[in-house]
Amino acid sequence: MAQPDLQINHSWEFEYNETHPYPCLNLYSASFFDKSLPDVKFSIFCGPSDYDTCKVIISKTPCRPANATCPSCSSNDDIYITCTFRCCITWGGFNGPQQSSINHDLYSGLKNFLTASDLSDVMIVIDEKEILLHKIILAAYSPVFSAMIKSDITESSNKRIVLTDIEVEIMENVIEFMYTGTINPVPEYDVLFSIMKAADKYKILGLKEFCERKLSEKITLENVFEILETNSLYGCPLLAKSVIDFMIKNKTTIIGSKDFNDFCRRKPELLSQFFIHSVTGSKANK
Repeated sequence: MAQPDLQINHSWEFEYNETHPYPCLNLYSASFFDKSLPDVKFSIFCGPSDYDTCKVIISKTPCRPANATCPSCSSNDDIYITCTFRCCITWGGFNGPQQSSINHDLYSGLKNFLTASDLSDVMIVIDEKEILLHKIILAAYSPVFSAMIKSDITESSNKRIVLTDIEVEIMENVIEFMYTGTINPVPEYDVLFSIMKAADKYKILGLKEFCERKLSEKITLENVFEILETNSLYGCPLLAKSVIDFMIKNKTTIIGSKDFNDFCRRKPELLSQFFIHSVTGSKANK
Protein backbone atom coordinates (compact mmCIF):
# COMPACT_ATOMS: atom_id res chain seq x y z
CA MET A 1 0.00 0.00 0.00
CA ALA A 2 1.09 3.55 -0.62
CA GLN A 3 2.32 5.38 2.42
CA PRO A 4 0.56 8.53 3.65
CA ASP A 5 1.27 11.71 1.71
CA LEU A 6 4.58 13.35 2.59
CA GLN A 7 5.29 17.04 2.18
CA ILE A 8 8.85 18.20 1.61
CA ASN A 9 9.82 21.84 1.26
CA HIS A 10 12.60 22.72 -1.14
CA SER A 11 14.11 25.94 -2.45
CA TRP A 12 16.77 26.69 -5.04
CA GLU A 13 18.09 29.44 -7.24
CA PHE A 14 19.88 29.83 -10.54
CA GLU A 15 20.91 32.54 -12.93
CA TYR A 16 18.85 33.13 -16.05
CA ASN A 17 20.88 34.16 -19.09
CA GLU A 18 18.63 36.10 -21.45
CA THR A 19 21.32 36.18 -24.18
CA HIS A 20 21.84 32.41 -24.21
CA PRO A 21 22.07 31.14 -27.82
CA TYR A 22 19.44 28.56 -26.93
CA PRO A 23 16.98 30.37 -24.63
CA CYS A 24 15.11 27.14 -23.96
CA LEU A 25 18.21 25.79 -22.18
CA ASN A 26 17.61 28.13 -19.24
CA LEU A 27 15.63 25.31 -17.66
CA TYR A 28 16.77 24.51 -14.11
CA SER A 29 17.18 20.92 -12.93
CA ALA A 30 18.74 19.29 -9.89
CA SER A 31 18.54 16.24 -7.68
CA PHE A 32 18.56 16.22 -3.89
CA PHE A 33 17.88 14.04 -0.84
CA ASP A 34 15.72 14.82 2.16
CA LYS A 35 17.01 13.88 5.62
CA SER A 36 13.73 12.14 6.45
CA LEU A 37 14.15 9.79 3.45
CA PRO A 38 17.91 9.34 2.96
CA ASP A 39 17.56 6.51 0.43
CA VAL A 40 15.08 8.33 -1.83
CA LYS A 41 16.23 10.75 -4.53
CA PHE A 42 14.11 13.72 -5.57
CA SER A 43 14.74 15.22 -9.01
CA ILE A 44 13.08 18.46 -10.00
CA PHE A 45 13.09 20.71 -13.03
CA CYS A 46 11.32 23.84 -14.23
CA GLY A 47 12.11 27.13 -15.91
CA PRO A 48 11.18 30.81 -15.69
CA SER A 49 8.52 30.36 -18.34
CA ASP A 50 6.56 27.83 -16.27
CA TYR A 51 7.64 28.22 -12.66
CA ASP A 52 4.12 27.53 -11.47
CA THR A 53 4.28 23.89 -12.65
CA CYS A 54 7.44 22.10 -11.54
CA LYS A 55 8.08 18.52 -12.62
CA VAL A 56 9.25 16.13 -9.91
CA ILE A 57 10.66 12.61 -10.33
CA ILE A 58 11.26 10.41 -7.29
CA SER A 59 13.32 7.24 -7.37
CA LYS A 60 15.48 4.87 -5.35
CA THR A 61 17.76 1.98 -6.26
CA PRO A 62 16.65 0.02 -8.16
CA CYS A 63 14.91 2.76 -10.09
CA ARG A 64 11.28 2.99 -8.94
CA PRO A 65 9.64 6.17 -10.28
CA ALA A 66 6.66 7.69 -8.49
CA ASN A 67 4.37 10.65 -8.98
CA ALA A 68 4.58 13.87 -7.02
CA THR A 69 2.91 17.23 -7.30
CA CYS A 70 4.32 20.67 -6.74
CA PRO A 71 1.30 23.00 -6.67
CA SER A 72 2.69 25.95 -4.75
CA CYS A 73 5.89 26.88 -6.52
CA SER A 74 6.75 30.58 -6.63
CA SER A 75 9.67 32.76 -7.68
CA ASN A 76 11.02 36.20 -6.99
CA ASP A 77 9.81 39.03 -9.24
CA ASP A 78 13.01 39.60 -11.19
CA ILE A 79 13.06 36.28 -13.00
CA TYR A 80 15.45 37.43 -15.73
CA ILE A 81 18.52 37.71 -13.49
CA THR A 82 18.70 35.42 -10.47
CA CYS A 83 15.67 33.22 -9.93
CA THR A 84 14.83 31.97 -6.46
CA PHE A 85 12.23 29.22 -6.35
CA ARG A 86 10.38 27.71 -3.41
CA CYS A 87 7.98 24.81 -3.47
CA CYS A 88 6.32 22.14 -1.37
CA ILE A 89 6.45 18.64 -2.86
CA THR A 90 3.53 16.37 -1.97
CA TRP A 91 4.21 12.68 -2.48
CA GLY A 92 2.10 9.59 -1.80
CA GLY A 93 4.97 7.12 -1.72
CA PHE A 94 5.72 4.14 -3.94
CA ASN A 95 2.78 1.92 -4.80
CA GLY A 96 4.13 -1.20 -3.14
CA PRO A 97 7.31 -3.25 -3.64
CA GLN A 98 6.30 -4.60 -7.06
CA GLN A 99 6.38 -1.20 -8.74
CA SER A 100 9.70 -1.28 -10.56
CA SER A 101 10.47 0.58 -13.75
CA ILE A 102 7.15 1.68 -15.21
CA ASN A 103 4.64 4.04 -13.68
CA HIS A 104 2.00 4.85 -16.26
CA ASP A 105 0.93 8.14 -14.76
CA LEU A 106 4.49 9.36 -14.56
CA TYR A 107 5.32 8.36 -18.12
CA SER A 108 2.11 9.91 -19.36
CA GLY A 109 3.44 13.24 -18.09
CA LEU A 110 7.00 12.69 -19.27
CA LYS A 111 5.83 11.83 -22.77
CA ASN A 112 4.71 15.44 -23.16
CA PHE A 113 8.24 16.62 -22.42
CA LEU A 114 9.63 14.48 -25.24
CA THR A 115 8.16 16.94 -27.74
CA ALA A 116 8.38 20.06 -25.55
CA SER A 117 11.70 21.36 -26.89
CA ASP A 118 11.12 24.74 -25.22
CA LEU A 119 11.80 23.06 -21.85
CA SER A 120 14.99 21.27 -22.89
CA ASP A 121 18.32 21.90 -21.18
CA VAL A 122 20.74 19.58 -23.00
CA MET A 123 21.37 18.69 -26.63
CA ILE A 124 22.54 15.35 -28.02
CA VAL A 125 24.26 15.60 -31.39
CA ILE A 126 24.65 12.60 -33.72
CA ASP A 127 26.14 13.40 -37.12
CA GLU A 128 24.13 16.50 -38.09
CA LYS A 129 21.06 15.58 -36.03
CA GLU A 130 20.43 17.74 -32.93
CA ILE A 131 18.05 16.34 -30.30
CA LEU A 132 16.92 18.60 -27.46
CA LEU A 133 16.37 16.70 -24.20
CA HIS A 134 16.39 17.09 -20.42
CA LYS A 135 19.48 16.54 -18.28
CA ILE A 136 17.46 15.18 -15.41
CA ILE A 137 15.93 12.40 -17.53
CA LEU A 138 19.27 11.32 -18.97
CA ALA A 139 20.98 11.42 -15.57
CA ALA A 140 18.15 9.56 -13.81
CA TYR A 141 18.32 6.65 -16.27
CA SER A 142 22.00 6.44 -17.09
CA PRO A 143 25.03 6.86 -14.82
CA VAL A 144 27.08 7.21 -18.01
CA PHE A 145 25.04 10.18 -19.24
CA SER A 146 25.05 11.55 -15.71
CA ALA A 147 28.85 11.54 -15.71
CA MET A 148 28.92 13.24 -19.12
CA ILE A 149 26.59 15.96 -17.91
CA LYS A 150 28.58 16.59 -14.73
CA SER A 151 32.03 16.45 -16.30
CA ASP A 152 33.85 19.68 -17.09
CA ILE A 153 36.04 18.03 -19.70
CA THR A 154 33.27 17.07 -22.13
CA GLU A 155 31.18 19.10 -24.47
CA SER A 156 28.36 18.75 -21.97
CA SER A 157 29.81 21.85 -20.28
CA ASN A 158 28.24 23.65 -23.24
CA LYS A 159 25.06 21.59 -22.77
CA ARG A 160 25.93 19.58 -25.89
CA ILE A 161 26.77 15.87 -25.89
CA VAL A 162 28.22 14.61 -29.16
CA LEU A 163 27.82 10.85 -29.74
CA THR A 164 29.83 9.18 -32.49
CA ASP A 165 29.22 5.49 -31.79
CA ILE A 166 25.45 5.17 -32.17
CA GLU A 167 23.01 5.62 -35.03
CA VAL A 168 20.29 8.26 -34.85
CA GLU A 169 17.53 5.65 -35.19
CA ILE A 170 18.87 3.62 -32.26
CA MET A 171 19.27 6.69 -30.05
CA GLU A 172 15.73 7.81 -30.85
CA ASN A 173 14.49 4.43 -29.60
CA VAL A 174 16.57 4.79 -26.45
CA ILE A 175 15.13 8.26 -25.86
CA GLU A 176 11.58 7.04 -26.47
CA PHE A 177 12.01 4.42 -23.75
CA MET A 178 13.42 6.92 -21.26
CA TYR A 179 10.44 9.22 -21.72
CA THR A 180 7.64 6.67 -22.15
CA GLY A 181 8.81 3.41 -20.57
CA THR A 182 8.36 1.49 -23.83
CA ILE A 183 9.17 1.46 -27.55
CA ASN A 184 6.18 1.40 -29.84
CA PRO A 185 6.06 -0.33 -32.22
CA VAL A 186 8.56 -2.90 -30.97
CA PRO A 187 11.47 -3.08 -33.47
CA GLU A 188 12.63 -6.23 -35.24
CA TYR A 189 15.13 -8.38 -33.41
CA ASP A 190 18.25 -7.05 -35.16
CA VAL A 191 17.32 -3.48 -34.18
CA LEU A 192 16.48 -4.67 -30.66
CA PHE A 193 20.01 -6.05 -30.36
CA SER A 194 21.43 -2.66 -31.36
CA ILE A 195 19.22 -0.98 -28.77
CA MET A 196 20.30 -3.52 -26.14
CA LYS A 197 23.93 -2.80 -27.03
CA ALA A 198 23.29 0.90 -26.39
CA ALA A 199 21.44 0.10 -23.15
CA ASP A 200 24.42 -1.97 -22.00
CA LYS A 201 26.91 0.76 -22.95
CA TYR A 202 25.00 3.54 -21.19
CA LYS A 203 23.90 1.32 -18.25
CA ILE A 204 20.17 1.82 -18.82
CA LEU A 205 19.07 -1.32 -16.98
CA GLY A 206 15.33 -1.00 -17.55
CA LEU A 207 15.83 -0.70 -21.30
CA LYS A 208 18.19 -3.67 -21.33
CA GLU A 209 15.56 -5.80 -19.58
CA PHE A 210 12.90 -4.54 -22.00
CA CYS A 211 15.04 -5.68 -24.95
CA GLU A 212 15.64 -9.07 -23.31
CA ARG A 213 11.92 -9.70 -22.92
CA LYS A 214 11.03 -8.59 -26.43
CA LEU A 215 13.87 -10.61 -27.97
CA SER A 216 12.64 -13.66 -26.04
CA GLU A 217 9.38 -13.36 -27.98
CA LYS A 218 11.18 -13.27 -31.34
CA ILE A 219 13.24 -16.47 -31.17
CA THR A 220 12.84 -18.70 -34.22
CA LEU A 221 14.64 -21.69 -35.71
CA GLU A 222 16.25 -19.31 -38.19
CA ASN A 223 17.73 -16.88 -35.65
CA VAL A 224 18.17 -18.91 -32.46
CA PHE A 225 21.94 -19.38 -32.86
CA GLU A 226 22.52 -15.77 -33.82
CA ILE A 227 20.59 -14.62 -30.74
CA LEU A 228 22.47 -17.07 -28.50
CA GLU A 229 25.86 -15.90 -29.77
CA THR A 230 25.07 -12.19 -29.70
CA ASN A 231 23.50 -12.45 -26.26
CA SER A 232 26.74 -13.88 -24.89
CA LEU A 233 28.33 -10.45 -25.40
CA TYR A 234 25.90 -8.70 -23.06
CA GLY A 235 25.22 -11.19 -20.27
CA CYS A 236 21.42 -11.25 -20.31
CA PRO A 237 20.29 -14.23 -18.17
CA LEU A 238 16.58 -13.93 -18.99
CA LEU A 239 17.25 -14.06 -22.73
CA ALA A 240 19.79 -16.87 -22.34
CA LYS A 241 17.18 -18.94 -20.48
CA SER A 242 14.57 -18.26 -23.17
CA VAL A 243 16.99 -19.38 -25.91
CA ILE A 244 17.91 -22.61 -24.11
CA ASP A 245 14.26 -23.39 -23.35
CA PHE A 246 13.41 -22.84 -27.04
CA MET A 247 16.25 -25.14 -28.12
CA ILE A 248 15.17 -27.87 -25.70
CA LYS A 249 11.57 -27.63 -26.91
CA ASN A 250 12.74 -27.93 -30.52
CA LYS A 251 15.81 -30.09 -29.99
CA THR A 252 14.87 -32.79 -32.48
CA THR A 253 14.77 -30.27 -35.31
CA ILE A 254 17.73 -28.27 -34.04
CA ILE A 255 20.14 -31.16 -33.52
CA GLY A 256 19.58 -32.38 -37.06
CA SER A 257 20.30 -29.02 -38.66
CA LYS A 258 23.47 -27.89 -40.43
CA ASP A 259 23.47 -24.67 -38.39
CA PHE A 260 23.69 -26.70 -35.18
CA ASN A 261 26.74 -28.62 -36.39
CA ASP A 262 28.44 -25.40 -37.49
CA PHE A 263 27.68 -23.75 -34.16
CA CYS A 264 29.04 -26.75 -32.24
CA ARG A 265 32.38 -26.31 -34.02
CA ARG A 266 32.53 -22.52 -33.56
CA LYS A 267 31.00 -21.94 -30.10
CA PRO A 268 30.73 -25.23 -28.20
CA GLU A 269 30.98 -23.45 -24.83
CA LEU A 270 27.69 -21.65 -25.47
CA LEU A 271 25.86 -24.97 -25.82
CA SER A 272 26.83 -26.41 -22.43
CA GLN A 273 23.49 -25.52 -20.79
CA PHE A 274 21.59 -26.94 -23.74
CA PHE A 275 23.41 -30.28 -23.47
CA ILE A 276 22.98 -30.41 -19.67
CA HIS A 277 19.25 -29.77 -19.76
CA SER A 278 18.74 -32.03 -22.76
CA VAL A 279 20.26 -34.94 -20.82
CA THR A 280 18.36 -34.21 -17.60
CA GLY A 281 15.14 -33.42 -19.41
CA SER A 282 14.68 -30.17 -17.53
CA LYS A 283 14.28 -26.56 -18.57
CA ALA A 284 16.95 -23.96 -17.97
CA ASN A 285 17.04 -22.44 -14.50
CA LYS A 286 15.62 -18.95 -14.08
